[in-house]
Amino acid sequence: MTHTIITRAAAATAGKKRYFTGKPCKLGHVAEQYVSNGACVKCIAEVAASDKGKAAQADYRASDKGKAVKSAYRASDKGKATQKASQAAYGASEEGKAAHAAYVASDKGKATRAAYRASDKAKAAKAAYDASDKARAAQARRRAAKAAGLI
Repeated sequence: MTHTIITRAAAATAGKKRYFTGKPCKLGHVAEQYVSNGACVKCIAEVAASDKGKAAQADYRASDKGKAVKSAYRASDKGKATQKASQAAYGASEEGKAAHAAYVASDKGKATRAAYRASDKAKAAKAAYDASDKARAAQARRRAAKAAGLI
């Protein structure tokens, strides 16, 4: 991968998150560095992949600050969009389809569905659908199919 040589100050002025000097870091990596702290991208990746780094990350995620940051991200527009895309991709995958089918067939899935059908929210949604043009069109198609002997 070819990098354009740029100083840390110039990268900061340009609003970039990383810069590349072409010089090795203290561990010998010739890689991009972060503008915020000057750390080498490869050094950070190696630390994060180590057992010590994984333990530190787990501790942070379990801390109040880590939970607050995660909660704030999920509440943001970007976090919501990322979550929606992730759920859509999982739901479209074979694994997601199998998991959904297993849940629907489970006792918990059946109980949840029965509770929803008995709820006021479901009754209101059904009433709104029944009053819609879409419902009338579906009823007309069913009557036509029945008259044609298809049902």
